Amino acid sequence: MYFLAEEIRLLRAESKFWLKDYNGAADELNTGESARKANGLLHDIQATPDSLGDALHYEYAIEIDGAGGTFVPFTFMRRNDLLQDGTPTQFPIPQVQLELVGLDTYTFGGKDYFGEKGIYGECATAVNNGWKLSL
Repeated sequence: MYFLAEEIRLLRAESKFWLKDYNGAADELNTGESARKANGLLHDIQATPDSLGDALHYEYAIEIDGAGGTFVPFTFMRRNDLLQDGTPTQFPIPQVQLELVGLDTYTFGGKDYFGEKGIYGECATAVNNGWKLSL
C-alpha cells in the first residue's frame, strides 16, 4: 500500500479541521508545496469552517480521485456525511463469497431506501443530506 504525498497533506489538514485548528488546516492547504498552490495556482483558503470544508471536499475530489482511485474520496465523503442519498455506505459482499458460504445474494441502496439500516443497525444507505440531494 502507498499514500500520495498530497493525500497525507489532506489528511493532516482534515485532522486539524476536525480538531478546530482552522489556522493549522488552512496552513496545510495554503503551503506552497501543496498541489493546489504549486500546480493549480489557486488562491489561499480562509481559516473558516465553511471555507475549509468546501476546500477539503474539492481537493479530495480533484487531487486524489484522479490519482488514487475512487475509494479515498468515497471514504472522505462518508466520514463527512456528504454521500448522496441512496448511496451504499458499505461495500457489498461479493456474490462469489456469498455462494461459498451458502448465503443468498442481495441488493441494497438506491434513493428509495435512504436511511436504510443494515442487519446490525448500522446505516447501510446514506440519508438525504449529502453534498448534492437526489431528485
